[in-house]
Amino acid sequence: MKKQGRFQLYKQNLTDIHTINTDLNPFDLFKEASTDDLFNLIYYEMNKIGFNQFSILAYNFEQKCYTAYCNYINNLNENNIVLTTSENLYVRIINKKDGLIINIHEINNNLYLKKRFSQGKDLLFISLINFFKDFYSDADLDNVNDFSDHLLPILIIQLTDGIKENQIKSIYNIIKNKLTVYFFLLHKK
Repeated sequence: MKKQGRFQLYKQNLTDIHTINTDLNPFDLFKEASTDDLFNLIYYEMNKIGFNQFSILAYNFEQKCYTAYCNYINNLNENNIVLTTSENLYVRIINKKDGLIINIHEINNNLYLKKRFSQGKDLLFISLINFFKDFYSDADLDNVNDFSDHLLPILIIQLTDGIKENQIKSIYNIIKNKLTVYFFLLHKK
């Protein structure tokens, strides 16, 4: 009888193995991938799931606010994309686990939002802290606190027409399942 490798033995007991990229080793990826490589991987995966218009905001300690770390949303000036931790929008984003949709009507009726986010479409804001918390919970590492002061990046996605509030949870889960490792590695770099 042929001896099976250790992973092969465990692989038989994994559910949903067809959705797992068994070739991905996040430890190798962290050592070998540059920040640009991670952005390319994130863009590739976001494009693959149909959300190629997105921006990632990271906390800028010098400016004491979130600013665009990368911006792939056409017609959205990345110099105007700022978010402070003291404003109501930030609190709303952090408190909505699966994400917060800001529709175009709300943007156009608020001068401050209009200056920053006016591009003609609804936007979905997701705090990456929720991806990481879910990841630690799923891995049964609830006691680990690696949230680095809770100022984790925020993902903004320009939504296509027809996406509604009741679809947020499924969008959140798709992105979480496909991209949490890349976001985590990007945050660590």
